[in-house]
Amino acid sequence: MIGRLHPKSADKCGTRKPRKWLPCDGSFVADLLACGYFARVDAATYPLVGRPIITRSPLTLPLNAYPMTPKAWRDTHDDVRGLFYAVAIRVGGNVRKFDLNLSSRVEAIARGQRKHCLAWLHRRVVRQLQRTLGASVGVPTPFWFAIEESDKGVLHAHGEIAFEPHLEKLIRKALKAAGGAWAKENEEYQLVLTKSPNLRGAGYCLKSYSKARPDRRRYMRQFGSPRNMVAGFDGKAVTASSNLKRTAIGCHKAAVAEVIRFRTTPQICDSSLRLSIDELAPAQAGV
Repeated sequence: MIGRLHPKSADKCGTRKPRKWLPCDGSFVADLLACGYFARVDAATYPLVGRPIITRSPLTLPLNAYPMTPKAWRDTHDDVRGLFYAVAIRVGGNVRKFDLNLSSRVEAIARGQRKHCLAWLHRRVVRQLQRTLGASVGVPTPFWFAIEESDKGVLHAHGEIAFEPHLEKLIRKALKAAGGAWAKENEEYQLVLTKSPNLRGAGYCLKSYSKARPDRRRYMRQFGSPRNMVAGFDGKAVTASSNLKRTAIGCHKAAVAEVIRFRTTPQICDSSLRLSIDELAPAQAGV
């Protein structure tokens, strides 16, 4: 069955088990919660990134009943990567959450790129930021975002961006230009910037990522599915600027080391935060 759902992964690594495995990612996040990792990054995040992340929250990750070694960055799903993009962007502060609607023209061109839909939008955002802010700003503006479809099938983006407060007007101009021209009377709905979001915003940005997972696409294509259960666009759904991605990889590497220490010497962490499999099993049964 695994070979049918993950034929390429199984062939490449020479085993029946694919490199990417969701229960491993879920166990990794649960252990980070037990260590108090997310509470240290953002104390307001605990109710979202904890128990709800494994049951009925925007971000849903299954658990495995046995201890698992955390995967390397290249073998994690975009659920986990998105969380670490959100962690990494907070290193420099001045974070804003943004919701960007695309014009019908930009959406049509993006969908026409097929599996490069997200990459095309990413390059468009980078180009508009560079054009608006200019080379004198120095370090590229860190950002990450996920694309999803509304109930009516309209493509749009949710993400986060970090910039100095005095640049807000220019950032708004750049993001609106990336989204495409809108009619003046509806322009206020094209872009929404939220000040000082917590990590719950990351869960909201990633709430529809599961519809774009490659294994889900293959499963739905093979066995059929309702239209709203799988993404209508091709390719990936989560991206980040190159400078933010480097920071996120470093944060992930440190978090993996912390989880390994936690499993070997659990007394260094707050045992009251430990989520046991017994606690989570009833919740998972209702998923």
